[in-house]
Amino acid sequence: MPRSAIDFMVLPNPYHTLDHDGRPAGVCPKERTPTTVGHQGRVGAELHATRPEKLPDGHQGTPAQETRWQFSKEPLQVKDQHGYYRQALRDGALFAADQHTHKMVFGAGDQTYRSYADALASAKARANADWRAAHNEDSPYIDVDPFADPFASPAPQARQPAQPASPVPEQLMPAQHPQQVYEAKPQPKKEAK
Repeated sequence: MPRSAIDFMVLPNPYHTLDHDGRPAGVCPKERTPTTVGHQGRVGAELHATRPEKLPDGHQGTPAQETRWQFSKEPLQVKDQHGYYRQALRDGALFAADQHTHKMVFGAGDQTYRSYADALASAKARANADWRAAHNEDSPYIDVDPFADPFASPAPQARQPAQPASPVPEQLMPAQHPQQVYEAKPQPKKEAK
């Protein structure tokens, strides 16, 4: 017998994940049930995209399009019937919006409930530390407001590729031959046993 749904009040955690450019992209898909048809969206997040660039005539391929997430600061009520949102709260993909939800998920003895601002600050610092560990620099988008229109503010300065400390010595450069010809060497014959 399925258990009855429990109402949770939740808030999105934009810093649960950073995208390939370092932008906040921590989205939690809405729960799907066996009767769900199609995609149901995400909890407190909306995807925004630029118009695809027009490809030159005769060019085949996928046009470039930039996508970014915009998050909501408003608490959302979700019904947790199968434990999906409970797990998202435990994993940090969502934050509890009130103490009641926190106690329902983490137990009455857990006193670690924090305000949304404190939880966001902690998640932001953790996400940037993970980015720094992987890329040896802070995320260029870590200070962009994930709740504002994602295309309203100018993008941060593009990172310049690192220049080598010194040129590669000539003796280590590959040979510059216009054409190399390899001759096949005869293979030794195997003796039959």
